Amino acid sequence: TRKVYDVMYVYKDQASWERFQKFLAAYDVKELVPVHDNEKGVYYIYAGRFYDQATAQQRLNFLNKTTSSNHAQIRERDVPK
Repeated sequence: TRKVYDVMYVYKDQASWERFQKFLAAYDVKELVPVHDNEKGVYYIYAGRFYDQATAQQRLNFLNKTTSSNHAQIRERDVPK
């Protein structure tokens, strides 16, 4: 297996999810993919998939610095080769 690192924002309600998308757009943060997982009832904003932790951390740092927030997180997953 190999690891992938997804940088994302996670929300439990649609209003917060939509509001934060507008917030990110105001800071001209692009390359985002909003997703609603009906099964889990969770709302995600994907900010990138990376194949090494250092690059994912750089993206996370960029988002936190640009938006003056710390809502982004890195989720590590194992995937088959």
